[in-house]
Order: sequence, then structure tokens, then C-alpha cells
Amino acid sequence: MAKASYDDADSLLNKLQVSGGEKSVSEEYLGIMKDLRKEFAALLKGKLQADAALEDVIEYERPPNRFEKQGDMRVIVNRILNPLAYAWPKHEEYIRRMPQEISVLFVGMNPAPNAPSGIPFGDKKEVHNFWDIDISTSNFDGIPDSLKTDKDCVSGRRFWKFIQKHFENIIDFHEHCFVMNCTPLVFMGKVAPASARVTRTSNSNISLDNFDDDSTDPLVQSLMQKSDVALQDAISVMNPKLIIGIGWHAYNRVKNLDVNKRIKHQRITHPSSRVGGQGVNGGAKDKGDEKWIGQVEEELKDIVHSTIKSSKMEKASRRQKKIRNL
Repeated sequence: MAKASYDDADSLLNKLQVSGGEKSVSEEYLGIMKDLRKEFAALLKGKLQADAALEDVIEYERPPNRFEKQGDMRVIVNRILNPLAYAWPKHEEYIRRMPQEISVLFVGMNPAPNAPSGIPFGDKKEVHNFWDIDISTSNFDGIPDSLKTDKDCVSGRRFWKFIQKHFENIIDFHEHCFVMNCTPLVFMGKVAPASARVTRTSNSNISLDNFDDDSTDPLVQSLMQKSDVALQDAISVMNPKLIIGIGWHAYNRVKNLDVNKRIKHQRITHPSSRVGGQGVNGGAKDKGDEKWIGQVEEELKDIVHSTIKSSKMEKASRRQKKIRNL
């Protein structure tokens, strides 16, 4: 009987909140991403001349971009994909799963070419198992045939496996956590020594940590400035207690934003194949995954669970106060 009473009170409070005219966190975040989608389209179409296809897939060649980073290296960006355009329905479906109150926000860098779905760490199998969202590339019109593959995404596979292991009660994740990237854009091309002669294009992934903010070409700078504004606005709307940067780049990028200084920050190792190796079959793959998951468990210890526990206690206290005032 007490359980039914508790649920009834919780349901009543939710109705009062909705009837108060306040937008949900997911609706506010959707608005931010819709604006970002328009800004991306304007920047890319303005750079590449008007073309109906450009809102779906952005593909272009450009002169080599040189910058100093870990020696004299250059980045050649051959192609940019904008999942907010061609994969918007899947991205929106993911956003609408967002909890109303977010205690822990995980932030990654940007999608890889084999996971261009608009859902962070978009390994097709793991996202389907965890979120029941089908992100097979066959769903996306206009992306290059070379990217339509069932190959798994190492980072995505490891990340969602970790989430399922770290949360004994997976409901805690769905009710208190969310995952987003610094930018939804996919950058493809080549990273090579400045002295190397690059004679053909490449579809290799270019992650954000390969770009230097002071010397990256103007288009990439403009795209990332728009992304940073959207990221900052999203964090302000979500107002999490803890932000976990997945890798040094995401951690530092978020810490440099002008957000609530009371938010705690934590870094975990990025789940790329550089940790434990990629593995191409059963045992080797599982061993690499387990090595990364073990490393991250050690880095986080109990901070996620203690943050969620604190949020639950605060929410219960607010609930009791509101019930008394009904």
C-alpha cells in the first residue's frame, strides 16, 4: 500500500511540473541541437556553395593544414559528416530517453566514421542492446557506401559494456545519467608528418585531439566554436553534479567552458584500441575490453554511485516538502 501511495504522489508531482509550463530537460536540449544543426548547415553550405545534398553529407578536398603538435604534423580533412542532418530521427529518439534530472554527465570527443549515427559511442550492437535503437547505417540516406558497414566500434563496444558492468542496477543509469559528445560531427582524412607526401585522400578517423585550437583552419575552428557554445548551453540546462570527461581532450575542453563552478569534474581513460589492443576475435577482443573496463573502474572508484546516492536523497527531500505543501 505504501508503494502505491509513493507512486501516486510521484505521478502527481510530475503532472504538476508539466502543467506548470516548464520545458523538460530533453526538450530544451533538443532545441539546442536543432539550432546547432542549422548553424552547421549554414557554415558548410556557405563554404562549399549551395547544393541540395550538402545538408546530408559534406564531402570536400582542401589544401593540407599544418600545425605543431607532438612534432611537426599536419591534418588533412577530406570529409565532414553531420549526423544531425542525415541521422536526426535516431538522435532525437536518443535525446528523448534523457532523464529529467541528470546527476552524472559523460562527455566524449566526436563520433568515429564507423559509428556515424548521432548517438555517442555508437556501436551498433551495443546501442541496440542497451537503448533498443537501431542505428544500422542502412537507415541513413546519403552517407558514402564505404561507411555502410557492420564493423563494430571498439570505443562504443567497450563503453556500453562498462556501463552495464558498473551499474548493478541499470535503472540508476537511465534515471540519473546521460552521455554526449563535444561535437556530433565526424571528421575524416589523414594525420601525417609534415614532411610526408600525401597523394590521395583517406577516410581515417580524425578525433578532436588532433586539432590545435590556435592553428586549425577557419572552417574547423568555426564548427568547433558552434559546438562549444552548444555544449556549454547543454551543460547549463542539464546542470549535472558530476561531469566525466572521456579522455584528456574532452575533460579539458569541458573544464575550459564557462559553466557552474560547483560541478565536479573527473577524467577516465578513453576506450580506444590503444588501451588493451583492438582484438579481432573472441578471446583477444574480450581481454582488451576487460583491461580497459578494469582501468576505468579503478579511476572512478565509487564517485558515480555516491553522486547518484546524494541526488536521490536530495530528490526525496524535495518530494516530501512538495507533498506536505499539496
